[in-house]
Amino acid sequence: MEDQTSLWPAHSAFAQRWIYRFPEWIEAFEPEKPLLCVVSDTLDALVPEQGEAEIKRQLRLTRQRLMLEIMRRDLLGLATLQEVTHSLSLMADHLIDVACRWAHEQMVARYGEPADQDSLIIIGMGKLGGKELNVSSDVDLIFTYGCEKETAGGPTGKKLSHAEFFAHVGKRVINLISDPTEDGFVFRVDMRLRPNGDSGPLVASLDMLEEYFFVQGREWERYAWIKSRVVNRAASQAMQPSFNQQCSALEKLKKPFVFRRYLDFGAIRALRDLHQQIRQEVRKRERGQDAGSVHVKLGRGGIREIEFMAQVFQLIRGGREPELQIRATLDVLKLCAQKGLIEEEVRDKLTQAYDFWRRLEHRLQYVEDAQTHLLPADEGIRQQMAIAMGMQTTENLNQAIQTWQDFVDQQFQWVFSDKQDDEHDEVSATQWPQAWIDRFSNVVVAQSRWSDLLNSPRYKSLPQAHRERLDRLLPALVQACTEASDPDTAWSRSVGLLESIARRGAYLSLLDEFPAARTRVVRLLSASEWAANYLKSHPILLDEMLDERNLYARPDWPLYEADLRKSLSLARLPDGSPDLEVQMNLTRELHHTQVFRLLAQDLEGYWTVEHLSDQLSELADSTLAAILDEAWKQVPKRHTDHPKFAIVAYGKLGGKELGYASDLDIIFLFDDPHPQAADLYAKLAQRMSRWLSTQTSAGILFETDFRLRPNGAAGLLVSSLQAFGAYQKTSGSNACPVLRGRPRTGGSI
Repeated sequence: MEDQTSLWPAHSAFAQRWIYRFPEWIEAFEPEKPLLCVVSDTLDALVPEQGEAEIKRQLRLTRQRLMLEIMRRDLLGLATLQEVTHSLSLMADHLIDVACRWAHEQMVARYGEPADQDSLIIIGMGKLGGKELNVSSDVDLIFTYGCEKETAGGPTGKKLSHAEFFAHVGKRVINLISDPTEDGFVFRVDMRLRPNGDSGPLVASLDMLEEYFFVQGREWERYAWIKSRVVNRAASQAMQPSFNQQCSALEKLKKPFVFRRYLDFGAIRALRDLHQQIRQEVRKRERGQDAGSVHVKLGRGGIREIEFMAQVFQLIRGGREPELQIRATLDVLKLCAQKGLIEEEVRDKLTQAYDFWRRLEHRLQYVEDAQTHLLPADEGIRQQMAIAMGMQTTENLNQAIQTWQDFVDQQFQWVFSDKQDDEHDEVSATQWPQAWIDRFSNVVVAQSRWSDLLNSPRYKSLPQAHRERLDRLLPALVQACTEASDPDTAWSRSVGLLESIARRGAYLSLLDEFPAARTRVVRLLSASEWAANYLKSHPILLDEMLDERNLYARPDWPLYEADLRKSLSLARLPDGSPDLEVQMNLTRELHHTQVFRLLAQDLEGYWTVEHLSDQLSELADSTLAAILDEAWKQVPKRHTDHPKFAIVAYGKLGGKELGYASDLDIIFLFDDPHPQAADLYAKLAQRMSRWLSTQTSAGILFETDFRLRPNGAAGLLVSSLQAFGAYQKTSGSNACPVLRGRPRTGGSI
């Protein structure tokens, strides 16, 4: 601690200037008080003045004072990286909000309130959105508002359209925050991430934003919007409900743009291209700089590469796995490790690398409060940074830099490297690869499948990007087929799969980007026609081919059921109510995944027929249990938290002899004396029936047969236990299947 004490304030010329001007700022030091509390208390004490010059001065001096406190805590080792970045982000949120409220009030005094309690929504992007702001960061902002109407009119009766009104508010906010004065600035403001960039309007309505996402939104903008969040509040307490509705509408627009509902492996190539563009820019800048300098943000193995690795998993999987729709980089890495997408050890090292680079970035910026990310080769500066990092010598600092550059770069290449570099790039997709011609028993048929595919209207109508992916993929796919046990069958079924997924660029990207997955797909297609048809019907299962550990892992049905319940609980509309369409699709996708894993294991000889039937029956049981509880929660006017209800299985499910394509022969029973029980359980049974057999975009869950219920198709969908017993005694003598019936799930029956 003694070594670190000398850093403050000697490390920062910026700090020394402000301490000289306001020595009282550093007298009240409470090291035992958490940094976030100090920042929050200081911000809460800010009461905005009326005049523009006065509020500008308040905002700037508040920022400078808190910067000194954050810097002091950081350099003395009294604050973690997360405390520093969260404190900076909290400060930015609050000061931007104060500026926005003041600007809104000034405009209302002249032109009246906007209609429908409309408010300016300020969206923080990038590090501000992720609450990861650095100590001398720009703030990337986007301004939007709710509707296209007019203000009520001011003292002169003059009205403005909402577009004009909020454009004026936005300009005032930018001026209040970024205009340099004798007291400095609050934050530099960057508005280039708004729709159409510098050429677009300063503010956009939600309708305009929706149209932009749908028509013009580009791949890199999806990446930019991952971290986005609203950073201000309503202009007044009375407007808060309307403001909340606008924020919910914004979130509803953003999510389908950022997070595709399918596995989006095309994001890998898009982010790789973006990274290459960034690296080319950095190289251009580095040409005019000293050799040996290090760009901690954009350089090899730096901050941006860690962020890209975290966010590519979000772009690929976030639509299917809502848990990944989070903002902070380290939180994403932690979740990826929990999901088995990266190793725990890799997550730990990436976290350490991120902490190292961000702390070094801050120490570079503390010196002059400058937005710099470049560590020069100069020995004196490196020695200063080494001491500030607690490493004492430049040798230690340089070694740490090399270690983290190499590790992050290695991991980045593993995720983003072009997997086709080692493929037969010299083979054109328009020409049959002659080198493998002798591998096929009937080469004429094999070649005709190739030419028919390339000459088909389906291929010619594909978007250019999809054709390019398919062209890259075809030679590699033929090669994989030649290595299968039956190349002719493998190739024929592979073409069938390609025809079914050709318009889904994400699936083409998966097969293009991952040779190991491609090989597994071909092997499975060659082994089983039923498997080939199942994969064609549910191409989302291609994701399962990426990782053998998951594909061939022994089933854990309690864990599967817990994951399904969690997924169903997270599938909610903006108002908090269940999103039934999403829930039904999630159930189907998770069930299909488990069936596919059992199928892959079956083809590898992992299961006997009896054990496979047991596993498929356990899967059905777990699925029924989860959706029964969720369906019950959605039945209105329930008189009990847990239904006194049972699903009784007959036939193959009843005997635990279920096959891949077996129907479910089931009946529904209840044992509940409540006066409304019959009606409630009838509604529950109807919901269960719809949930099981409705055709959605993800297919159906189970083919179901309810004809074994009392009185068959003419009987009630659900019966009381008493009525069922009476039926069995009087009318059910020929209902032999009941001997194989068994309760599969339910309440107290």
